[in-house]
Amino acid sequence: MDRIRFSSLEDLGLGLSEGALSKTLRPFLAEGPGYGENRWRAETALRGRRLLIRAVQYLFGRWLGIGRRSTDKVRKEYGAAWAIGHDRYDLSKRPPKFTPWLWRGQHLLFDAAGAPRFRSLIYGAVIEILKPHRVLEVGSGDGINLLMLAGAFPQTSFTGLELTASGLAAARKVQQLPQLP
Repeated sequence: MDRIRFSSLEDLGLGLSEGALSKTLRPFLAEGPGYGENRWRAETALRGRRLLIRAVQYLFGRWLGIGRRSTDKVRKEYGAAWAIGHDRYDLSKRPPKFTPWLWRGQHLLFDAAGAPRFRSLIYGAVIEILKPHRVLEVGSGDGINLLMLAGAFPQTSFTGLELTASGLAAARKVQQLPQLP
């Protein structure tokens, strides 16, 4: 495993300022009464229990020869998620769904809809440095990453591969709109 090297975001030299990151994260952060340290710890514990249950189910399922997720099951699970469409990223159309994040030593509750914006900021910084002619995203889901990046980098060709028909349909539907929702 010494071939794997971990680096902090600052060490990568992407030129992402603290201000740019904060501006991207701010609309998706839980703030106010009820969203403090206790809530973060409760959400973290809940996720830990869910992971433990899934690990036990996976291990015992393999041992007993049951419980494997078939390709069809994976397609159905992801297909249902992508069929919702891009409205899941619009905070005005749904209640927030906060998940615990540890960001630079801070305990944050972050709405999952902000993750694509956060990723696209980092992907954009990498594309800015590398200046590729083409980018391939394997498992592009509803295309949100590629759609946002294509608008920022019109000189780059973006291609997405997706397992589910509903993910492909969602990406193509938004691609036909005059602007991103």
